[in-house]
Amino acid sequence: MEPWWQAIADTLGRHKNLEVIALPHAATRSLGEMAQKTMALQCTIQDGQIWMGDSVNSVFIEPLTLR
Repeated sequence: MEPWWQAIADTLGRHKNLEVIALPHAATRSLGEMAQKTMALQCTIQDGQIWMGDSVNSVFIEPLTLR
């Protein structure tokens, strides 16, 4: 479990309608590398998995539900 989440999980536990999702570091880094001044992205979400892509690259993201 993520250290930042361990520190606040109990405090946020009282919020019943809160959902917390962590994205893998490698995936967010790859998304950052795709960023351009002008860009067009496509996104596919299926069975809890995410594919983000542009005309050249694609990034697979499998979010982890923490709460």
